Amino acid sequence: MSNNEFHIEIKKSHLDRTFPFHFALSKEGEILFIGPGLWKMLGDVRGQRAIDLFLINRPKDTDFDVEYLSQSSSKTFLLKLKNGKETLFRGNSNISKRKSYFFFWFTLV
Repeated sequence: MSNNEFHIEIKKSHLDRTFPFHFALSKEGEILFIGPGLWKMLGDVRGQRAIDLFLINRPKDTDFDVEYLSQSSSKTFLLKLKNGKETLFRGNSNISKRKSYFFFWFTLV
């Protein structure tokens, strides 16, 4: 661990206020939990596959392959809903410490 790294634990309620457009994926690409902003837009999509709901606009030619995404934590992603709405989300991702889920946090563009 470098001198600039430290471990932070955050409650889901604080995460919901800070990044209301977050979600987490299982290793199989299913949505495990979502923030309140996405919940208002999409309803309860837990258990659905992210690839069925979102397109990755940036980086180009990227799919919701969790193995690939787990190696892309330094990249900024631009997502678009597949339901025809023009809503874009810009954000980053990270894999959990236990590698049990993959986490995205976004803001609206």
